[in-house]
Amino acid sequence: MVLKIFRWAEGRKGFKHSEFVFCSVLDVLVRNGFMRSAYWVVERVIDVNMYDFANILIDG
Repeated sequence: MVLKIFRWAEGRKGFKHSEFVFCSVLDVLVRNGFMRSAYWVVERVIDVNMYDFANILIDG
């Protein structure tokens, strides 16, 4: 469900996800074993050039 909402929001005109949103979605997916979907989220992070994402994952 979280990925559906994430994709829906991403499709809205002018909407931009924050690093916090990417991390939160990734956390939910990984904790529930949805690794393929989690991989897709990481690919989106790379696609949108969100380089601070790794720092947030490391620092919490």
